[in-house]
Amino acid sequence: MYSECFKNTICNNDKGIAIDEHMFFEGKNLDTDTLESANLTIKLLHKGLFRDKVCAEFDVDVAKIFGMNDKHVMEHQWVAMINLSSDNPNEIKAYLKVSV
Repeated sequence: MYSECFKNTICNNDKGIAIDEHMFFEGKNLDTDTLESANLTIKLLHKGLFRDKVCAEFDVDVAKIFGMNDKHVMEHQWVAMINLSSDNPNEIKAYLKVSV
């Protein structure tokens, strides 16, 4: 995997913390079978000294993204991130704008 990050700005306001960061990931040499069975998981982690804690996550099948529209992409979509291991797994913990 290849990744690149830039434009990192953290804004703290009365509605919470907004992090303006762009990340790009490019899969190399992926065949059709791999893509059809692939699952995309994005996790928001609280970095700890000894252990990272998952605060929220978003999970989707790549095949579902491929079938969403004629362009086979999910562009500039806000997704809700939840924490499945919390007491209330249906509570939205964060929102993330993604393009896949």
